[in-house]
Amino acid sequence: MKKSILIEILSGFSHKEVREFSEYVGSPFFNKNQSIIKLNNYLRIQHPVFDKNEIEKRKVFQELFPKVKYNDGFMRTLIFGLSALAENFLSYTRYKNSYYKDKTFLLYELNDRHLDRHLEKNIKLISRKLESEKVRDSEYYLDKYNLENEKYLYYFRKKPDVFEKIVKKTKLSEMTDYLSTFYYSCIAGDYTRLCNLKNIYNFEFDTRRLDKFLNLLSEETLNKTPCVLISYYELMLFKNRGDVSYFYKIKEQLEVNENTLEDDHVYNIYINLINFCNRKIAEGHKELETEVFELYRKGLEKKIFPFRGILHFRFYTTVTETALKLGEYDWSLYFINSYKNRLPAEIRENSYNYARALYDFETGNFTESLETLSLVKYNDVYHKLKCKCLTAMLFYELGYTVQLLSHIDAFNHFIMNDKLLNKDRKKLYSAFIKYLKKIDSVRLFFNSGNFESLWAKIETDNSVYNKKWLLKKMEEMAQ
Repeated sequence: MKKSILIEILSGFSHKEVREFSEYVGSPFFNKNQSIIKLNNYLRIQHPVFDKNEIEKRKVFQELFPKVKYNDGFMRTLIFGLSALAENFLSYTRYKNSYYKDKTFLLYELNDRHLDRHLEKNIKLISRKLESEKVRDSEYYLDKYNLENEKYLYYFRKKPDVFEKIVKKTKLSEMTDYLSTFYYSCIAGDYTRLCNLKNIYNFEFDTRRLDKFLNLLSEETLNKTPCVLISYYELMLFKNRGDVSYFYKIKEQLEVNENTLEDDHVYNIYINLINFCNRKIAEGHKELETEVFELYRKGLEKKIFPFRGILHFRFYTTVTETALKLGEYDWSLYFINSYKNRLPAEIRENSYNYARALYDFETGNFTESLETLSLVKYNDVYHKLKCKCLTAMLFYELGYTVQLLSHIDAFNHFIMNDKLLNKDRKKLYSAFIKYLKKIDSVRLFFNSGNFESLWAKIETDNSVYNKKWLLKKMEEMAQ
């Protein structure tokens, strides 16, 4: 049973949720099967460890029904029944925690049942609560639309022949704006996600609909609602990639309107700003390196990061890399050590070792860095690329020319053959190993003409990974 859906769900429950789920299962309204209640009571004791020996099906069956011969079909039925209740409990919990979704369905029912006095009371209550909300992201406008739509249906039912009164009592003219605001904000977010995927992976999508969508947005619509304006600016980071002004426009909007946006939206904005800066830095906009670090630092201080409290490997290592590039050694070491325990247990040591290898490399402890890096296992294709680049740089710094040339050859084959990498990323990493191989050759067989020519090529090439470090190696040879 250890790998069953039921145990996966129950393992994610807090102690409070385990208690509430037991009340849920024990309620005759939701469940009348006493055997399922017995199964839940047994599993409740096993939470959160769920030792595989203690939850083996035969063992559980024997504990629940000591005088009955084991019946696998019956046991599977009980597990399936409790799993269904666990899924329903999750759905119910989310529904009850969403005030406006809960109240929207209440309005539907009160309206359909013609319980008008209660309907009017709840309409006033919901209206007051909506007006008091500070967060006015896309969902806020959908909730506004649902409320006004239900008001319209109510008044139309009460006075179908007095339309002018219906207009006065409802916000018919604003309803379209509410729904449009919700639509524009969501669609802009969806297109931004697609553009992100296109940038990272070998992924294409039809951009003609994107152009039509952008033409729908009027200046009046954008300026009226911050959540739409910011979503539009986010999208323009991809649409007009050469225009840095949208980056600063978003920052200005965040200064004023960040508290009006949902936490998830704020997180995505920060990530999009960071990714935009990194793309521009790769093209030569070095002034944005400090902006990236400040976004990370501020995001951590405001608890925007880590996302929903979960620290991912890529975020952990990228923050470390960013701080180290700017010489923020003390801060980076503080971050590496302080946030290590926020990583999921299964990737904690691997992530920590890679971050320490980066730190040791940047602080000149090359042997220690190489030893620590040897303990790291790759998580995905981009992690593998970064590890290979760091290994190459360490071989160079330690003077291991034979190992470096062999590594570069294998690295080059990997880049050429991987189908997930998009062409821009392939170009970045291919340029890096090409230049590093030439730098190592110039170092061994110095020729002033070759040296100056290589330096000029690296300086003018804006599509190369870790260009700053390559130029630093050239400067060292020039001294």
